[in-house]
Amino acid sequence: MHPTVAEGTLRRKATELNTGRSRGTDGPISDCRLSISDCGSRARSIDNRPRRGISYARQSSIRNPQSAIHNPAVLLVVALAAVVSSCGPLVGIVSPDQIESRFLELWNRSAGYVVFRVTAPDADPLVTPVLPPGAEFNGEVLDLFGTLCPEELKLEIFAFSRANPEMSALEDETLVSTPFASAVVELHSGREYGCRADVRLITLAGRIYCDVLEVDESASAIGFVTNGSVQRQQGLQADDPPAPQRPEQFPLVGRVVNLDAQPIPNVEIRLLDLNESVFTDSEGRFEIQRPIGSYMLEAVVPEVEVTPGARRFAHRDRSDLPIEFLALTDIIPPLSAPED
Repeated sequence: MHPTVAEGTLRRKATELNTGRSRGTDGPISDCRLSISDCGSRARSIDNRPRRGISYARQSSIRNPQSAIHNPAVLLVVALAAVVSSCGPLVGIVSPDQIESRFLELWNRSAGYVVFRVTAPDADPLVTPVLPPGAEFNGEVLDLFGTLCPEELKLEIFAFSRANPEMSALEDETLVSTPFASAVVELHSGREYGCRADVRLITLAGRIYCDVLEVDESASAIGFVTNGSVQRQQGLQADDPPAPQRPEQFPLVGRVVNLDAQPIPNVEIRLLDLNESVFTDSEGRFEIQRPIGSYMLEAVVPEVEVTPGARRFAHRDRSDLPIEFLALTDIIPPLSAPED
């Protein structure tokens, strides 16, 4: 694939994924709490159109927008008011130019299996467990590296193939011990992220993130976006790869009912990230063991509409509320039990 075409495709994927990060949306999942620019881009106006993080002057009710544009103080107040009113308190931001909390967010939105290694000066390297499709790693930068604002971060991504691809990924996710591709990107304070508000852009760099969008084993390539930069690297760019470690998993649970709240057994629940399926039991319930992440699920009842449709659901904690699918019918469809 020509690099220009590949990067264009990745940019489209990044744009598609950069929509509402909340439970039950099609984009990545995140809390509206870390960054004014991030929070503002996901806030919804009264007419339900997305607001972009650096365009508050055009979307506010300022009577004289031109005067506001030339007055950074006014713009900053408008930006803060717009974001806080849309998203509530911004955890970690104590003033327009001070951050007391910052998250490192590492996501796998590809169909492959990846491991991240993140290195900061004077700190032990962070090596994540394996992130299968849909999985994520989130951590406090201060806890991970001893500072909110590392001078630089070296981010390495390793892509592994499955050792037994003929088996269901829900039964066996053993990986080959050596990666088929790796990528390296260096992030610098003041360029890719910062610790102060930039009044010109009305942004607080409250998070550092990397989303893996593509893993192509045939081309030995990894495509990803990190703090706004879309890249695609081929071959083995990183040395001394870590051994893949199995992540901790816990149940992703839910059920399917009809309009009378009656459970529907034998409904196919498709886990689209892995192209695998499970089926509901006699009480209409299902359970899938997955690590922390957000997963694209779809409940399929032939000839019956099911809401919500295929979308991504957060899987963060054992205390998460069960997912509920509603089949828009007042009967219990007679679905056949799955074959063993």
